[in-house]
Amino acid sequence: MAGRHGVLLLKADPTDWLLEKGAPWVVYNTLKDLLGRPEDDPEVVDARRDVLEHSKVQGLLEQVGEVDWTNPPWTYLKSAKMPVHTLGVLGDFGVKAEDDPRLERAARDILSLQHEKGGLRYVPHLRQPLTCLSAPLLYALVKLGLKDDPRVHRVVRWYLEIQRPDGGWDCHDPRDTGPLYEPSYTPKSRMLEYIVRRPLSCPQTTLDILRSLVEYPDLRESEAVLRGMAYLLDHWRRRDEPYRPIGFGIGRDFRKLKYPFHWYHILKFADVLSRIPAVWSEEAFWEVIDVIVSKQDDQGRFKPDSIYKAWRDFDFGQKKEPSPWITFIVVRILKRAPAPTSSDYSSLVTSPPPAPS
Repeated sequence: MAGRHGVLLLKADPTDWLLEKGAPWVVYNTLKDLLGRPEDDPEVVDARRDVLEHSKVQGLLEQVGEVDWTNPPWTYLKSAKMPVHTLGVLGDFGVKAEDDPRLERAARDILSLQHEKGGLRYVPHLRQPLTCLSAPLLYALVKLGLKDDPRVHRVVRWYLEIQRPDGGWDCHDPRDTGPLYEPSYTPKSRMLEYIVRRPLSCPQTTLDILRSLVEYPDLRESEAVLRGMAYLLDHWRRRDEPYRPIGFGIGRDFRKLKYPFHWYHILKFADVLSRIPAVWSEEAFWEVIDVIVSKQDDQGRFKPDSIYKAWRDFDFGQKKEPSPWITFIVVRILKRAPAPTSSDYSSLVTSPPPAPS
């Protein structure tokens, strides 16, 4: 992989631009994750306060407060209207459950639906937890500061127990063979039951599960995470084949830079896998990185290629201008690459011209 070392792939360093033009959550995360400032650094403390006080964050918290988290509205996971995605975004910004009673209530109610096996049911009429619905809930809890809660650990253990032989996860616990719904509930359609009963690993579900597992440093080099990584990289390698497990292929839509990470897209793919040290020795992953960095402008900044209209008031909800948040995510991914060695640096330096004869 000589010559391809993370931030060296950028045409320019956008850090100053992120600090000058970014919203408070961009500034806070740039200081912390790109510049390595500790949480008690005065600038970091001020930036985090600005995050919590920002009108857009307060608006998201109002949305959280309006949801009955013991029976939240359920739509297609890809939909930006799924309220669990709002929790994930707040967690990505740096907000914690302890910062607001509405988040504390949401976390408490979500955990109240925990199945005895460990998974989160999301909606009470499901008799069994579904891996695909449980995964974004787990991620939200982890990012909101509950990663060390024993109940959250139970969810993690459940996922580790039910990984499929190919390294992926499908949409349900393969050990569950009974009815999907409570007897008192009659679904409008049996489509969900049909989807989750297919004995196939799902790339989207696998990526969502890994997204939480890699938040635990001691799991990043575990067998389960490495097998999940291998499954997803194999999906990338087979992108030119008619290979679409559970309908997920790798085409033009996959290659679009997009946030929030509701669905199966390249930026989410790279952000999750970049947390795994072993991935940086995989040529397939550098191919993913090459696609992403090819989208930068001359100042090392990135625009969204696709947006969710529900997030149009945020910089990642428009496609006309470079997005500080999208740019931050890309730079953070690149910064996770192993540091180049001295020999790597020397290979990048142009040799001086020969002396005139």
